[in-house]
Amino acid sequence: MLILALSVGGFADYQFLSVSNRLPTLVGEYSELKGQSQELINDLLTARRYEKDFWARKDAAYVKSMQTVVMGMIERAERMAGLVKKIGRHELADNPRQIKHGIQDYHQAFGRVTGLVSARGDKSSGIQGRARDESHKLEGFWPRPGATP
Repeated sequence: MLILALSVGGFADYQFLSVSNRLPTLVGEYSELKGQSQELINDLLTARRYEKDFWARKDAAYVKSMQTVVMGMIERAERMAGLVKKIGRHELADNPRQIKHGIQDYHQAFGRVTGLVSARGDKSSGIQGRARDESHKLEGFWPRPGATP
C-alpha cells in the first residue's frame, strides 16, 4: 500500500512539475497570440484608412500603402496560425486561415475597384478624359447656337 501511495504521489508530483514548467511558456504563447490579434485589428483599421484616403483623393500612393499593410496582415495571420498550432488549440486552427483568406479577398476586391477607377480617370485622363477630348473635337462640326451658317 505504501508503495502504491508513493507511486501515485510521485506521478502527481511529476505531472505538477511538468505543468508548472510548461505554464510560463504557454502563458507567453497565449499572450503573443493576443498581441498578434490586436496588431491585426490595428492593421485592418490602417488598411481601411488607406482605402478611404484613396476614395477621397484618387491617389495611387494609397494603393501601394494598402499593399504594404495587407502583406503585413497576411504574414501576421500566418504567425497566428503557427501559434495556434504550437499551443495545441486545434479547434482554432481554421480561424487564422479564414482571416488570411478574408484579407486576400478584401485586397483583391480593392485592387479590382481601384483598377476600374484608374481606368475611368478624370477630365484629363483615362476613359473620361478621352471622351471629353473627343466631344471637344465633335463640337467643331456643329454650328454654335446663334451663329449664322
